[in-house]
Amino acid sequence: MKKVICDTNIWYGLGNKSIQKPENVKLVATWNNVMEIGFSHRAIKNKLDEEQVKFTAKAIIDFADEIINETPFHYVAKNLIHKLNLEVIDLKPIINQISTNGLADYSTYLHNKQAYDSFMKMKNDFHEEINSNKKELKISFKEISRTERKNEFLLGILVDIESFLRIEHNKEIEFEDSKDLKKTLKQIDEKFPLIFPVKDSFFELFTKQKSMKVQPNDYFDILNLYYVTENDFYWTKEKRWLNIIHECSLNNFLFTS
Repeated sequence: MKKVICDTNIWYGLGNKSIQKPENVKLVATWNNVMEIGFSHRAIKNKLDEEQVKFTAKAIIDFADEIINETPFHYVAKNLIHKLNLEVIDLKPIINQISTNGLADYSTYLHNKQAYDSFMKMKNDFHEEINSNKKELKISFKEISRTERKNEFLLGILVDIESFLRIEHNKEIEFEDSKDLKKTLKQIDEKFPLIFPVKDSFFELFTKQKSMKVQPNDYFDILNLYYVTENDFYWTKEKRWLNIIHECSLNNFLFTS
């Protein structure tokens, strides 16, 4: 049975009934999806469409065959380090709260505040930094080869994972030697085939289109690709990501209903 990682817009579609659940597939919701639909501070509740959020959370409850509780960095780390044993928060009670109230309750928010605030900061820093450095990014695409960019990107993922493990769990990744490090980088590249090509093509498109701005939610869209392994499919309705994935010749990873 096909394992299909879903973009958050799929759960919105299932929630408002503009999308029907396909047969003979395993739909997977991610930590990212839950963050996007409503796990947020009560102070911003007036900015959300509460009913839409409730329907979307209910769609995950009704139609998700699996919920990945790990953050993107935790999920990648778990796939690289099989003996890694970290505490994971069960998202089902949080989703139930969202489906009832439109947001997770305040005590749940406080309990998860450190992880949530950390990702919100990365989300905001991401678009601000990229937009303010468009000229420099454009130069780098001209001067740095795709292979070099790929190596830098894979090392960057390891840095993010190491930071996550150190800050959230007081753990570290240890490599025996440079050969072990190269083996790990190769594993990331092979295990998660969409991450680098899609992000790299997105940035290249950004440098070529003068009026294009990176949006805060683009960060979560890219992070959601961290859950797509070499045996999975990805389901999104957003044309921009569909076009980029097609341009990368990776449409064999796309699920179409």
